[in-house]
Amino acid sequence: MALIPIDRFARRCRLSEHRLRRYEDLDLLTPPEAGPCYRPEQARDALVITLLQRLDVPLPDIAKVLDGDLAGPLLALRERLENEVRPQQILMRSTEKLLARGLPRPEITLDRVPERRLRVVRASADPDNLGGAFAACATRLAAAFEREGVPWRPPLLGLYPLDLAAEPLSIAAAIEADEEPPTTEAASLLAGTEATVEHIGPYEDLVLTYHALLTWVQDNGYEPSGPVVETYLTDPDKTAPEELVTRIGVIVQEG
Repeated sequence: MALIPIDRFARRCRLSEHRLRRYEDLDLLTPPEAGPCYRPEQARDALVITLLQRLDVPLPDIAKVLDGDLAGPLLALRERLENEVRPQQILMRSTEKLLARGLPRPEITLDRVPERRLRVVRASADPDNLGGAFAACATRLAAAFEREGVPWRPPLLGLYPLDLAAEPLSIAAAIEADEEPPTTEAASLLAGTEATVEHIGPYEDLVLTYHALLTWVQDNGYEPSGPVVETYLTDPDKTAPEELVTRIGVIVQEG
């Protein structure tokens, strides 16, 4: 089969000659003859390289794909893309559910809670990225306990301000602990009457359950005082988003 000069090959593939020469320099697409000239079937590889680069696939992984390793790099790519789009899909489903069913009305309970001694790792967070900031705090907290070999009692707690008007916000990951790793901060949650609600579902839906809790607090003549405490009763690494269980609590006083 006749070889195709680089200018005609570039036009077929809707690529520039400069880009094709760049692929050659990277040992991703080598023409069989000087000139350079390409085999017609090399168009597949040229287009594969272009598409994978648009998906931010590293060059070493692109080389593996061209060598026939389709399972490894492409599986990792698919997982990354699914992880990136999943939060938006959950938010879309939450919006549709809210429009179809209206505001949720979960059961709210009042309980006396004792003072709780905690070890915490704090961070400042943007209101639109509370989840990412909390995950970083939780990672640091777990690493501190593991490094010191100090036991701790699950579950993991999240401490958040009652109001989200101030920026940046101060948040914390916390656990109750008998011993104190020096790289964490001591804190406590005061005893009092706590209004609590159990949220079942993805973290992206927590805003709806927060609304139900704080509405109940106001409608029943109480005044809340922060922080709001989220207690994570299931492991997000082992639990489907729809089955996650989170308890939200806030100390209240009669208004």
